[in-house]
Amino acid sequence: MEHRYAEAVEMHEKSLQIYLRLGIQKGIANTYGNLGSAFVGLGKYPAAKEMYEKALNVMQQIGDAPGAALTYGNLAVLYENTGDVEKALECYRKVLPTLERVGDKHNAARFHNNLGLLYSRQGQFSLARDQLQQALRLFEAVGDMQGVWKVKEELRKL
Repeated sequence: MEHRYAEAVEMHEKSLQIYLRLGIQKGIANTYGNLGSAFVGLGKYPAAKEMYEKALNVMQQIGDAPGAALTYGNLAVLYENTGDVEKALECYRKVLPTLERVGDKHNAARFHNNLGLLYSRQGQFSLARDQLQQALRLFEAVGDMQGVWKVKEELRKL
């Protein structure tokens, strides 16, 4: 699998050069984000963080609030995976209001779920339950039955 991530990095770097040459900001931002995800797959967290931050910077410059929100979500997961709970929480606090404002219920559900799981691991069960219940409501609203099932399983564990 690592080979596939390395191949993805190579392809995204080529794409990035094209977008940079053409000045296509949305493509630049998305490609930085894709590079960040590929670096996560390789376990290269500092490089992933750098790419996500570059993606976020471009998205903020071009006014892509939904894209910036999803990038904050990627950073939250990255910080969570590297043990920086405070920075993960900070990113989750930025992602959720934007997703809810733009009506992206499915991604809002995903990140409420992630936040609930983080709170659960931290022993903050009341906060975990609140986040998981919000995730459940949103997964139900968008008809994501797999999401509903997973959240119900997590709620049973609390």
